Amino acid sequence: MEGRSDKVVIDVKKRGGYNKLCSLSPQLQKIVGAAELTGPQVVKKFWTYIQENSLQDPKNNRNIICDESLQELFHVDSINMFEMNKVLSKHVWQLNVEDGHVWNVGIENEKSIPRIH
Repeated sequence: MEGRSDKVVIDVKKRGGYNKLCSLSPQLQKIVGAAELTGPQVVKKFWTYIQENSLQDPKNNRNIICDESLQELFHVDSINMFEMNKVLSKHVWQLNVEDGHVWNVGIENEKSIPRIH
């Protein structure tokens, strides 16, 4: 007898924690070009935007010079990359796919507050 199996193996990627699909604020959607992304995808697209528009301060790479779109998002002329992550997380909301609600929960915030979407 041959040792073959009739089982079909399907590789399903489970998304949890930081890899969960999230809804983005309208201001952030304008920058990254999508309504829903995972945390890592948001960061990647956001840094691509910064680099493509040469928004890193040449004197101090930790500072981001805000163009009009980033000023709309952060409400400042420039921002430190560490402060930026804190403010950015307020524009990323958990998406509860089961009941269709969007919860206003930043990446680092664990409290679920309903947000009308």
